[in-house]
Amino acid sequence: MDTSYYNRFGGEELMRRLASETLLAQGPMGSVLLSEYGAADIPPAFWNLAEPQTVSRIHRLYAAAGAQVLITNTFQASGFALDRDEIAPSMAEVNRGAVDDARQANPQLLLGSMGPIAIEWFVEDSSEYREIRANAREQASALLNAGVDGILVETITSIRNLQPVFAGVHDAADGMPVLVSFAIDDKGDLLGDGLNIEGAILYAEKHGASSVGVNCCTLTAATAAVLRMVKIATTPVTVRPNAGNPVQTQDGPVWHEDPEAFARACVEWKRLAPQWLVAVAEPRRSRRLLWQTRSIYRVLRKAHSNYRPNRGGFLSICALDGFCLNGECVRRRLAGRSLRVYHLRTMIQTLRGVCVCAR
Repeated sequence: MDTSYYNRFGGEELMRRLASETLLAQGPMGSVLLSEYGAADIPPAFWNLAEPQTVSRIHRLYAAAGAQVLITNTFQASGFALDRDEIAPSMAEVNRGAVDDARQANPQLLLGSMGPIAIEWFVEDSSEYREIRANAREQASALLNAGVDGILVETITSIRNLQPVFAGVHDAADGMPVLVSFAIDDKGDLLGDGLNIEGAILYAEKHGASSVGVNCCTLTAATAAVLRMVKIATTPVTVRPNAGNPVQTQDGPVWHEDPEAFARACVEWKRLAPQWLVAVAEPRRSRRLLWQTRSIYRVLRKAHSNYRPNRGGFLSICALDGFCLNGECVRRRLAGRSLRVYHLRTMIQTLRGVCVCAR
């Protein structure tokens, strides 16, 4: 496997900064894209090549708000996921497009997002296990060759979820950073197999994780998990809660959490550990992201006099409309769709028709 294009300097810089400071990251991209009117059934990965300017715009909003680490729109962009979603371009094209879209925002650091691959397996010596591992290896290689500074394997719900994906990523990583993040319930147990967060961290670090953490959980769960993670983790810790379950109203979803609550939690997490990768999820429309993030910063500065957006803080704003499934938001809107989304829908339906005919 050719690794000559890997961004070695970027990987070293990522680990150096994780070990020495608090970093602020963006939130999920897919949730924001899915919150567009009429776009709930358009796979987020499709936007990387169909509307790259939209993906880049959202990245720029995060960067303008103070995000030091951007995360590619590739959570469900493995070869298996693209085939499932009937996205015609190759896996390498889609992932490289996502990296190029993020680079338009001039990030300080860039992580390549990878999620679970929905293939059931039972024993390692099986075709299913090998298929998952191969898919993960190919996607990680595509992201690393496109220039990301590290791989983020996120929203892992069980060790069975993680095993073949992690093996495939390490097949391709060749020493580049690999971060792992688990989805937990309010008791601090993995959503899939019920393993406690301590056991999950021990497994991940034993198998080469450069950083461990939690995501796609409530603020309450994240705060409780922090105390447990810092006692056992030997690598930098990531904390990336979502905005909770919204209440649907005529004007759209309403969240119980607010930017100030997230900011206060961030201050507490920062107090508990010397270095963090912290991502905070907040509602909802892309035009509100900058305002929401600045609101958080104002509270952080007021509560913690040494806080600066460009040193010692890594926040993430995301839109979670509805419920979280493998890290992506699934939501239905009754409102009308914009002309742009209508054209995008027409494009994806056309491509699906071509794919069907080709078969």
